[in-house]
Amino acid sequence: MNKFRLPFSNGQCRHHSAIRVWVRAFLLSLTLWTAAWAGPDAKAQSEFMTPLRVGITPAIIGDRYELIEDWRAYLQRRLARPVEFVPRDSCSETMSLLRQKRLDLAWLSSSAYVYLARFHLARLLATPTYKGRPFGRAYLIVQASDTKTDSLPQLEGKVFAYGDVESFAGYRFPRFELRQAGKNVNSFFRKSFVTGSDQHVVEAVSDGLADAGSLDGFIWDTLSISQPKLVEATRIVAKSPKFGLPPLAVRSDMSRDSAQALQRVFLQMAHDPEGAELLRRLNFDGFVADDPKLYESVARAMPTLDAP
Repeated sequence: MNKFRLPFSNGQCRHHSAIRVWVRAFLLSLTLWTAAWAGPDAKAQSEFMTPLRVGITPAIIGDRYELIEDWRAYLQRRLARPVEFVPRDSCSETMSLLRQKRLDLAWLSSSAYVYLARFHLARLLATPTYKGRPFGRAYLIVQASDTKTDSLPQLEGKVFAYGDVESFAGYRFPRFELRQAGKNVNSFFRKSFVTGSDQHVVEAVSDGLADAGSLDGFIWDTLSISQPKLVEATRIVAKSPKFGLPPLAVRSDMSRDSAQALQRVFLQMAHDPEGAELLRRLNFDGFVADDPKLYESVARAMPTLDAP
């Protein structure tokens, strides 16, 4: 019986074996090169296939559930991906979820954003505009019947209502002002308490549960439209210098493509009828692109922060 013989010599076999090794190495290099170039796009595609998880708190948007649902549906249509709003009772809880990457996007207080950004735990996406500007102010309010108080130092020994403990206007700014005046923030007021939201600050002062309180002026202005009788029972004593309004921030590892797609939707809201109507209900004009400089005054009022 004839033995099966290869149609080439041993030298030829070694030559073809070397070719096979070279081809395999070339294909592996090509695969790795392609993956390196496609990496960011692949990550973005993966992100777009999963629900967008959006964190919100009463301190920012209140309890307007119908508005929240309409906004969720709007974002879902514009992004062509599922959107889930994740409500929490406090900004601290929302911050924690964003830090743990269990949220993709969150509407944070100005000081919460500064804190997370300082430790590279979140990235600024967009800032809302009110009356054409991306700035807000803290309002110091008292009961309307109090016609004598005209500054924070005059409230020594009074009962004071804060908003959320992570709110700049509703918590950090008045305490910063007291420290600047050389006051002990823990003993200055006879009693102080945290209400959990800016609207609740207005309610506490209006109902006589507190002599005074501090909140984001945008919220007071909005309530003066939606609930004028509530606001009429209070009086603005002082307004802070301007600072960046509470921004939208994304988790630190979100792909650039995904972040840009999100940003485009928010920046274009004012330019389509449905988006413009949602903005009207939110009492905003629109959103502007990320600009960390808007929050420099907030950062100056928060000089020392402990890492999480």
